[in-house]
Amino acid sequence: MSSSPSPDSPPPANPPAEATGEGMRGNTVAGQYVVIAMIAFGLSIAVAVTIFWNAQTKPFRALTVALGQEFPKSNPRVEGGLPKKGPAKLRVVIRTFFDPNAESATYEEFKNRVLSTCAAKQDLAPFEQLELHALYFPPQKELVTRSCTIPVEEIRAQFADRLYQPEK
Repeated sequence: MSSSPSPDSPPPANPPAEATGEGMRGNTVAGQYVVIAMIAFGLSIAVAVTIFWNAQTKPFRALTVALGQEFPKSNPRVEGGLPKKGPAKLRVVIRTFFDPNAESATYEEFKNRVLSTCAAKQDLAPFEQLELHALYFPPQKELVTRSCTIPVEEIRAQFADRLYQPEK
């Protein structure tokens, strides 16, 4: 009276396709080809991500390296571009080892060093604003951030003696 087959009964004549490894058309695909296809897909994605990341970071690599040398272990990240709305921006995200909200004089000195490095190592002409995001990771506490937006014209006026000169 139960509809389940007994252990002694033979398997069904036509098992479902997902149980046999058959595709939609009834063709089988050998496992080695599936593995090769998966590896090829993974490699192609890795290459695409590498090309994309290189294209996004190359214009700012010299500034990123200079900030890393000026502030060791700061993990600087520099991005730039034209957002959908608003002016063209150069964004600098950098780690500090002090609370940027508590120590105003230290933060101002830090900010001036960052802006000086930006003026010396990056052509700021295509940008209207520079965003500086200082991150502090205190032990066993929440992240502390301080952000400011500075017009590029102010930076160019303040650091006119150190402005970036492209190599000829």
